[in-house]
Amino acid sequence: MNKGIISIIAIFIVLIILASAFKVNLRGYIDSSPEQALDNNVILIIQTGKVIWSDYIYKPLATVWNGYIMPFFKGQWLGGLKTRIQEGTTLSPG
Repeated sequence: MNKGIISIIAIFIVLIILASAFKVNLRGYIDSSPEQALDNNVILIIQTGKVIWSDYIYKPLATVWNGYIMPFFKGQWLGGLKTRIQEGTTLSPG
C-alpha cells in the first residue's frame, strides 16, 4: 500500500518537473477559464506540430523526395545511379 502511494507521488512530481522543463504554465491553466485553457492547449499542440514537422520530418522527407522520388519520375534515376556507381569505383568508365 505504501509503495503504491509513494510511487504515485513520485510520478506526479516527475510530471510537474517535465511540464516546467517544457515551459508549460501550470498556474495559468489552474487560474484560467475552461475556454482559455482549451485555446492554450490548441495553440500548444499547433506549435508542437510545427516544431516536429520542421525539425524531424521535413528534412528527411525532402531528402528522399528530391534525391530519389523526383529523379525516378523524371527518368533520371537510373542514369544518376550509374554515375554514382562509376564515381564510387576505381574502374575506368566503359
